[in-house]
This record gives sequence, C-alpha cells and structure tokens, in this order.
Amino acid sequence: MLLERWPSRLDAMAAIMGVEQCALRPLIVLLVALHDIGKLSPDFQAKSDLGPKGRPNKPAPPLVRHDTIGFDLLDSHWSQFAPVLARYVDGIAAAPKASIIPLWAAVAGHHGQPAMDTCRYAFGSDETRDLSEMIPAFAELVPPVGGPLRFRERHASLISWSLAGLTNIADWIGSNSAWFPYRPPTSSLPDYWREARTQAADAICKASILPSPCPSAVLERSLLAHILKRGQVTCGDLTPLQNEALSCRLPEGPMLAVIEDATGAGKTEAALLITARLMAERRASGLYFALPTMATANAMYERLATSYRRLFEENATPSLALAHGKRATHEGFRSSILQADAADSINDVDDNASIDTPADLTASAACAAWIADDRRKAFLADVGVGTIDQALLGVLPSRFQVLRLWGLAERVLICDEVHSFDSYLSRELETLLEFHAALGGSAIVLSATLSTEARRRIVAAYQRGLGVDRQPGASEAYPLLTLVGRGEEVMAKVDARAEVARDLAVRRIATTDEAVRHVADMSRRGATVAWIRNAVNDCIEAREMLRSAGVEPILLHARFAMGDRLAIEERVQHHLGKSSKPDTRRNADGSGVVIVGSQILEQSLDYDVDGMIADLAPIDMIVQRAGRLWRHPWRNADRPIGVDERMLMLLSPDPDEVKDKDWYHALSKRAAAVYPDHGYVWRSAKALMEQSQCLIRTPGGVRSLLAAVYDEEGAFAIPTVLERASLAADGARMAARSIAANNSLDVWGGYGGNNQLFQADTVTPTRLGEPVTVFRLAKRDAGRIVPWYPVSDEGGSLARAWALSECAVRQEMASGVPEPGGTLADEIAAAKADWPRWEREEPLLLLERDDGDTWRGRVVTKDKGEREVLYDNVVGWRMAQA
Repeated sequence: MLLERWPSRLDAMAAIMGVEQCALRPLIVLLVALHDIGKLSPDFQAKSDLGPKGRPNKPAPPLVRHDTIGFDLLDSHWSQFAPVLARYVDGIAAAPKASIIPLWAAVAGHHGQPAMDTCRYAFGSDETRDLSEMIPAFAELVPPVGGPLRFRERHASLISWSLAGLTNIADWIGSNSAWFPYRPPTSSLPDYWREARTQAADAICKASILPSPCPSAVLERSLLAHILKRGQVTCGDLTPLQNEALSCRLPEGPMLAVIEDATGAGKTEAALLITARLMAERRASGLYFALPTMATANAMYERLATSYRRLFEENATPSLALAHGKRATHEGFRSSILQADAADSINDVDDNASIDTPADLTASAACAAWIADDRRKAFLADVGVGTIDQALLGVLPSRFQVLRLWGLAERVLICDEVHSFDSYLSRELETLLEFHAALGGSAIVLSATLSTEARRRIVAAYQRGLGVDRQPGASEAYPLLTLVGRGEEVMAKVDARAEVARDLAVRRIATTDEAVRHVADMSRRGATVAWIRNAVNDCIEAREMLRSAGVEPILLHARFAMGDRLAIEERVQHHLGKSSKPDTRRNADGSGVVIVGSQILEQSLDYDVDGMIADLAPIDMIVQRAGRLWRHPWRNADRPIGVDERMLMLLSPDPDEVKDKDWYHALSKRAAAVYPDHGYVWRSAKALMEQSQCLIRTPGGVRSLLAAVYDEEGAFAIPTVLERASLAADGARMAARSIAANNSLDVWGGYGGNNQLFQADTVTPTRLGEPVTVFRLAKRDAGRIVPWYPVSDEGGSLARAWALSECAVRQEMASGVPEPGGTLADEIAAAKADWPRWEREEPLLLLERDDGDTWRGRVVTKDKGEREVLYDNVVGWRMAQA
C-alpha cells in the first residue's frame, strides 16, 4: 500500500534498476512479505506460551535471531526459493542468488541493521515443508507482471538502501497493535490479504507519512511573506541572490546547489525558493534543514514554524518535526505534537497571522504523534529541522540508519553553515551527499565563508553519487551560486545585496585591558557590544574584568545547564535580536547592552550589535563574527555611533612580531588549544592587517581573505617558529578525514555489503573531539532531590525538567561524581527511579547553596581525584579555587 499510495518511491527505485515500475512492484512486495520468514524456526516458536505447532513449550535453546535465520535461508534452502524467484528475476538459474542477495539482505535486516552473515541454522523436515508451501503461496498474491526482470547486481545493491527503509517503515506500521489488532488465523490467506490491504491503507493514513500535496507553481510573495513583516524587503523586492534562485535554470534530475553569499544576503530564503521549485516540479516532496548545533536548529525550527506551510497546498496538513538529542526540551516542538483526533484543526489556521504563543504554534507547526515519538521517524515529516548529526547517522553504522536515508531521499537536504564543520564532520558530509545523490535526492549547501577547496570536495562528492566522472569547476567569484547535475555544472556570479555590501574597518588591540576600556566606553554611550572569546574560561574572566569596570554583561557559553542556556539565548534575542527595539537594547541607566560569549555568538544566534571585539581565530570564524556587527541595516539611522566608528576590534598579537612558537599563546593558552593550527591563525591576522586600510570588504574581499589563509599557492608563508604546530594540525586534519571515511558506510556496497561495520560494540560518533561528561544538576527541595531546572508549571513534565538540568563539560575537567553512600545513595536512587534505563548512568550532581545565588558540588576529575565546582545561572559551571 505504501508503494501504491507513494508511487514516486517506486519510480525512483525502478529508475535506478532500469526496469518498469509495474514489473518491479511485485518483486518488492513478495520479498518484503517474506521478511519474517525466519520465524518459522522452532527457536522463535519456542518464545510463545505454546511451543512449536501448538505443542507444550519446552526450554528454549540458545536463540538465533529470526532476521539472521531468514537471511541464511536464501542460501541454505535455495531450492525452495529458486523456482519462485525465477519467475520474477532473469538469470536465476545461470547465476544463483547473485542478483537477489542485495535485495534479500535489505528485507532480512529489518530490525535496524543488516542480518549477520550465514548462521548455518538447520531447519527440520516440518519447517522445510512449511517453507516450501509459504513462498509460492505468497507469490500467488503478487504474481509477476511481464517477463522476468533484468538488472545489474550493482543497481540491486544501490536500491537495497531504499528497500531496507521501506521494509523498516512497513514493519513499524504493521507492528502497531492499535492499527493491526491480533486476530485468530481463521481466514484463508487470500481473504486475509484483502482485509489486511484495507487495514494497511487506514494505518498509512493514521501514520501521516504520505507526502502532503504542494502547488505546481512557486508564489514567491506568499512563500516569503514571513520576512515582509519585518520590513526587510518590500513586496517583490527580493535580494539578488533570491532573484537568481527564483529564475535560474535548474539542472535536470537530482541536483546540488552551493550558495555562497554574505551574512544577511537571504541565503535561507534562496534555499527555500529552490526547494519550492523542486517540489513544484515533483522532484522533491519536502525538505530537511541540517544545522551545526542544537541552538541553530532550534532557531531555524522557530523560523520555519511560521512559514513552512506555504510550501504546500492551502488545505494540506504538512508536518514539521525537530530532530536532535534534546528536542524534548523545546517547548514549541512539544506543543506541536498532534494526537490523531486533533489533526483536522490545523486547517483553520490563518497563514498570515503572527505566531507568538505555544497555542498558535501547536496549530501551525503540526507534527503527527506517530512521527514525533522517535527521532529517526522525524525524517518522515514533510519538513524536518535538526542537527547535521541526525542526518549523518544515516551514513554511519547505526541502527535504523536506513530509516533516515529513506526519509531524506525525497527531501531536499539543506546544509547550513558548513564552514563551521571540522575535518571529520566535513568528510562525513561528503559521504552523506554521495549517498543522497546516488539515491536520487537533491541538496543545497549554504555558507558565507566556504573555502575553494571545501567547495570542490562538496561538489566532487555529489558528482560521485551521480556516477559522474568530472572535475569540479573553479571560480573565485563571490557571491556565487553553483548548480550541479548529472549532465552539467554551472557557476553563476551573483550581485551583492546593496544593504550588506560594506567595507568594515578592522583595528588590532593587543591587550584585554584595552578591550575592557573599549567595551566600557561604547556601552556608556548607549552602544550595544559583543565580545566573542575563544574559550569558556576566557569568557568568565572577561565578565569579571568588565564588572570591575562598571559594566554588567550578559554571559553565554556552553557550560550552562540546558534550561539556563535557553533562557540566556532568549534574553539575548530580546535585547539584540531581529525584533528588539531601541529601548530593549539599553539598560535601565541608558548604557548599551553588552554580551560576552564563546563561539555560540558566532553561529548560533541572529543578533545585531553596534560594536564588537573578537579574539583572534581562523579567518572564516572572524568573518562570521563580523557578520553580527551592524547586521540589521534598518537600525542604522538610530544607532548611537556613526558609520565612521563602525569597526571590528581584533584582540590579537602582532603578526609582524613573531619571536617564538608561543606567539598565539600570548593571547590565550586556552585559545591556542582550541585552534591548534597556529599557522592558519597567524595567516588570518596577517591577511586582515595587510588589507588596504585594514578592511573586511564584503563581498569583494571575502574570497581573497579566505585564499590568503587556506589556498596554499597564494597564502602567506608561515613563520618558521609556527610551522611545527601547523604541520601537526594538518596531520590531525588528515587523520580525522581518514577516520571519518573508515567509519562511514559505502553506498555502492549496498545494505548487506556493509554488515560487518554494524558489529561494533560502540556507536560510531558523528563527531570527533574531546569526550564530554553530561551531568544532571540537582538540588534539594522540601527534603527531596529535584532537578536544578524547575518543572515549568503544574502538571509539567519532570522528565523535561531533568533534561533541561543537563550540563556538559569536558571529561578532562570532570568525569563523574563521588560514589554516594548511606542515605544519600538512597535519595539519589529515588530521584533516578523515573529516569529511562539508558539515562540512569548519567551522573547526578547534587548542588548545595554556597553563598548568595552560587551553589557548590563535588566531582571526580580525570585522575580520579575530587574537586569542588561552582554553579549558578549567571556565570555557569566553573571549578572552585583549590
């Protein structure tokens, strides 16, 4: 029924196989119908209250999984399969099993991973007879259409990913006892088949996974209505990039678009316009927006929640899902989950109404409950928003990864801020794009600061997936729109948006004292200021220095409990976000609001400040940070400082005075560890200081800045004393790419061809880096241990409160908590009693009030010693002075 109601899925598989859809469908249905054939084994039957064939049960032998048994049957009982399969597949007699094995592996591995290689499980005569009756009986229900199919094993391997995903989804829906209640086996097989088809149609409808209808034309004024309200553009006045996205000729078939343009050029809307065009041409049925962090994913979810329905027909009820590990902490998503009896209510929502309350969001951001109950199934929503990690799990040997691939295949995969991906993540992204292209999906990649080499690798990966052997094109233009298809690659220079074109002055300052004086002076004049630092402890120290100078900044970094971090992010948006007003940008005494933060302020939030200090970092990070300075052009007339004072203050050692290997350490030993390629960092400072009048020229100078750091042919020669650190960092990057390649699946090997990778005992990580410990912060209230972050209201979720109380720190800093004893152990056990089993290993850190609003707890350090830590919702986690 899925193939009948979702014909584009069958079309895609048939196109890969090079066969007719009507001929492929019976073969697929027959194979999927046989997916549980391993349950004929006495071992599986012994799990019932009655033994095999209804005989009294006997002690079960060591159980071999029924999916493994089913996979083995094709080989061990080939004589039962061959006569039937020969009617569907040509060449079975001449090349036994070879062409069918990839497809059989896909349906046999329906429990989330490929079945093991042969288990040599021996069926007795009764089971062999059952097998001989079952296979032809099922085949009679779906007889072949036309002659036997001819296809290459390579193509069978390729569609095995889609077939495995189809089997998983069908199995999940079919296993829902509410939709398929148990019935005694009193009907004949043909009678049951007819009844089951009716039930299946109803279940698919209730699961809400079929694509929502979309219009056949793109109405850009309706699609982009959400940005018109903010006064950024007038109706019909699209940015040059958006006009190009709307009017350019898109390549035939699956395609990749790489969008490179400055911050504020409207890249997100341009991506949505291309997506809408692909959907209107029935080349996609939805989208998945992949972002680098949970914070950026949350922000995009909220952004799309008010507009995504405009991608679909007016009376459609499309679903919007959030996909990341902490989505349960997002109140908007939790309130959007519809129960089946509420699904019809979204038809009454006014698309043009402003959506500010959870009640409105419930109606607008509709997500069917069946889709929402599992992150993997979030990829079946019409529109998904989440971290890139959730998409990358589709190409790693993680259970049910094919479900993610199936969901992505008809979605436009939009990857944002890819410049922020490290070497390991970038290599995984290339594998994901190769998979996506090979399975017929289109993709869009967005970045303001993508290096030429990074773009080349992205394009090459997608071309590999298309089976294209062609060197990626080269262009130094910026802004740039690159379109890649099976038959062509077009690189179009795009005009810059007038409002974001600027020359931003850069001035170097050498000390934190000078930085503090600058921030204090700007704030006293009513200007808003951001100071972006490279390490959390540097952020905390900067806050203390500013407070000593009479400035009370907002502090934001990664070492806050999740609930406290979300509250601070909301506060930043209130004061400095798109909707902020002149009075919210100032404190009660008239001084400008100041924020101090880590890289979160570089990529996770959309805010605007009048002044900025940035610690020296690689050039792409500096350009990203500068994009938050005078970001919203409609504020310019009301700023408390003039354009002549608009400049980026770069806290950096002098690039012309490099005396020893500790040149970058002089700024911050912590920053030197965060960005270990001190050659790249030095080049960044040198490039900025060497520019005429020390400028970041947008857009004309962006490409040359990136080239001066990352393109070895034209880059500055690294000082000899920094070469060793740079070579070590380069080796680490190459090793990370190699590890990512080895950890990833091979699209051409097929689902079953990758089964050895799934046997690892550990989950393959989506990211490399220092391991972290996730603590759940707690305190005492009325004699009980309760979450640090309070339950939101009466009847609120205790599980959500615990999730919002989580705080992650590097294992090098803290690896756990001291083993509790006595009554404390009982109290902690009681607090954890309602936690899911897999969460109970997370350490609960009990905080006791220390002084004022500061709380104190004890942790175990990496060397197994104990240390005291301090925590509050203003400064966050820090180690107490020894």
